[in-house]
Amino acid sequence: MSESWLTPRQSALFRVYLTTRFWLALAGVVFTAVFGTITGWQRGAWTLISTACLLVHAIYTLRTGTGRSATTLAIDGTVLGVNVLSLAMPVVTLGAVTFYVAVVAVFARGTTALVLTAYGVGWAVLGNLAGYLEWFDPMTEDAQVVIELAVAPFFVAALAVVITRLTSESNRLEIEHGEIAEALQLEEHRYRTMVQHAFDGVAVLSMAGDLVYVSDSIERILGYGVDERLGRPMHDIVVDEDVPLVLRELARISSVPDGSAQVRARVLHADGSIRVLDVVASNLAHEPSIGGIVANFRDVTEQAAAQAALEESHEQLGRLVRSKDEFVASVSHELRTPLTAVLGLAEELRDQVESFSPEEHRELRDIIAMQAREVAAIVEDLLVAARADIGEVSVFPDVFDLAVAVDDVVAVLDSADSVGLAFSGPLNVYADPGRCRQVVRNLVTNAMRYGGKTVRVEGWSTDEFVHLAVRDDGPGLSEEEAEKVFEPYESAHGERTQPASIGLGLTVSRQLARLMNGDLVYAYEGGWSSFELSIPKADACLRA
Repeated sequence: MSESWLTPRQSALFRVYLTTRFWLALAGVVFTAVFGTITGWQRGAWTLISTACLLVHAIYTLRTGTGRSATTLAIDGTVLGVNVLSLAMPVVTLGAVTFYVAVVAVFARGTTALVLTAYGVGWAVLGNLAGYLEWFDPMTEDAQVVIELAVAPFFVAALAVVITRLTSESNRLEIEHGEIAEALQLEEHRYRTMVQHAFDGVAVLSMAGDLVYVSDSIERILGYGVDERLGRPMHDIVVDEDVPLVLRELARISSVPDGSAQVRARVLHADGSIRVLDVVASNLAHEPSIGGIVANFRDVTEQAAAQAALEESHEQLGRLVRSKDEFVASVSHELRTPLTAVLGLAEELRDQVESFSPEEHRELRDIIAMQAREVAAIVEDLLVAARADIGEVSVFPDVFDLAVAVDDVVAVLDSADSVGLAFSGPLNVYADPGRCRQVVRNLVTNAMRYGGKTVRVEGWSTDEFVHLAVRDDGPGLSEEEAEKVFEPYESAHGERTQPASIGLGLTVSRQLARLMNGDLVYAYEGGWSSFELSIPKADACLRA
């Protein structure tokens, strides 16, 4: 066989068919030659010729052992038509056509099968139309009966072949359909399992924004059951501030087939907490199997928090770099001013010692001492700030009168006469005397440098604490400034009337106050800006 598409069984059947048609052709030639006179030699001649052609082709295919099914069936269709043209017997025609169509169905396919069927049936129809144009004599009718009886078994066999073929094909299709359905079910189960157990969530939204499908992973990600969310608007669990963004992106892709959008939104968890989701949405409304917007969502709360913290760290680092530059400039200025005064006065005393009176000597020495104390105070603040960062600042508490310490600090300050003192009696505290003086000096200096013209220091006692308030009538701080004023390198006032300071005084003062179990806070009341220091009262500490 030359057709490689035929199955081995079909090839074997076709060989049987070739053998059968050979014997039929041989029998047809003999029958036509012997009984040609029954139907008349005019018609018998056509039958004899056509059957002889069939016999020649059958002999050829048997001798070569090959044959093309299309060619063979085309010859058979021609012989069929010629014989019907000669005999014009309806029953024989019906049986022959049915058998021919059955053979075509078995040994041909596609367009070839359709063409061969039309060819053979067309010949048969033409044969009948020609045969019915004249009447047959009784002898011809008797011959028709004989031939019809002879052909009847072939007709029955043809019907059996057709029925068997149809039954076999039906069974094959039913089996294939079952296999395809089973494969589809397995495939559906596989994809459904993958979606349900995926790390990300999957949802399908209608064009109105309602959830028509959501994977089981929504319970793991957001704490909601699937039934709780189906049929409800997607955005009713989105944080109010993010709803406009979500709706805007959905509206944008709704009008664009295959349009997509990526959104990061905050969503309410079932437990009331807020989760951050990354959502990738695609418009697949034009797909019959989807008919909506597919959204894949992932919980990125921790990543978003880490990213925000990183951005905040970058901003803080930038602020610290700027503060460092300002700090270096401020330290340079703060140290240069008193050191310049100390150096200049010391050289003056050295080079012109005899030109100054004893009173002038004493005055110059006092100025040098005051400027030296200023430098020492700056250096002490720097040391405290550096040691506080690594937790190495030490305090040595003792009982002393805070009012006396304030008098000593104010007395050596420049413009000490402008500072008013008001105490409600002795202010005995249990704290480190040196650290308390450092705090008082920083507070009073800060008020004199950045506050108003009037500075007051007030002290009073409560049951457990001694309170010391350093007030000035300058402009108060805003809430934002009040929060930042105790941070390193921040100034207490935005508008400065004196050269910039290093911005550590208030930071160090609060650190020291808390190390001594006290505190330092800011308030603005009645036109007065006030920094209030609280230190444990000596009596309360001794009783404890």
